[in-house]
Amino acid sequence: MPLTFVIEHLNQQLKTLHPSAALSRHASLEYEQQAVYAQLGELRLTPVQSRVFRIANAQRVASDSHLLVTNSSGRQQPVEVLYLQTWDAEDVIFLDRFLRTLHALHHVNQQHQGATEQLILDVHARHLSAVPSGHGQVFEGLLSSLGLAPAQIILRLNLPTCDDCSGIGQAISSFAARGYSLLAACEQPNLPQLSLLKDLGVQWVSLNLQYLQQKNTDWILVRKWSKVADCYDLQTLVEGVATAAELNLLLDLGFQLVSGSLLNSSDLQQLITAGKAGQLFAQNRRLHSEMGLGL
Repeated sequence: MPLTFVIEHLNQQLKTLHPSAALSRHASLEYEQQAVYAQLGELRLTPVQSRVFRIANAQRVASDSHLLVTNSSGRQQPVEVLYLQTWDAEDVIFLDRFLRTLHALHHVNQQHQGATEQLILDVHARHLSAVPSGHGQVFEGLLSSLGLAPAQIILRLNLPTCDDCSGIGQAISSFAARGYSLLAACEQPNLPQLSLLKDLGVQWVSLNLQYLQQKNTDWILVRKWSKVADCYDLQTLVEGVATAAELNLLLDLGFQLVSGSLLNSSDLQQLITAGKAGQLFAQNRRLHSEMGLGL
């Protein structure tokens, strides 16, 4: 089926699913010059992806979704401005599903539907409380329209620093029961939280390197956190890696997965000269020249 027909179907389906959402009357998925984007009022939403690699063998394992938001003058806006326009639960639910559908549509348009890597999509914290039950069920139907299944999706949940995850426990369990993988994006290396997340059905946990560096983080604690997570059989991801030195730091800290602007760079030589980590990428390029870093 041509993508234009799929987009038309999804636009109608989203409006039908959310008849009470005011935002649905101002939102549309669009396709132009073989590129997918969306309009929300005067804002243009452009989906982009970054790569997630396994450090041990420098192989790509997932695509991470991000959003570029620009106003009518072309000036970039923070993503959170979108949720400032949501006045009630219906709008929150619509917007969150609309954005995830946009990213999934972009993923298919990038011809990744036959790839083995999963796609990481965000679930906004306000969505978790707005949906009373059956989390992930409606979105499963939207994915089906694109030929995708929950098993191909990793849902990222942004978690507070507190140990208590009971407020989102039902949502996590519901998502996991439907076949989605769950990624808990943690603000800080909280050790007690890891056991709770494992019991709830989370498979991945992540920290953002740039955020940690701003907070004068205890790196000994970070290393212990990654080790304990590994003992719980949780995949550990560090996001926001921007330099070769940071890439090498992750080897010492024991993380399994990595993503960031450095790994999306076209400057492959910068990675190959990146000390211990660079040696892994250089070896991978020799063994799998047809893949390289996917650049």
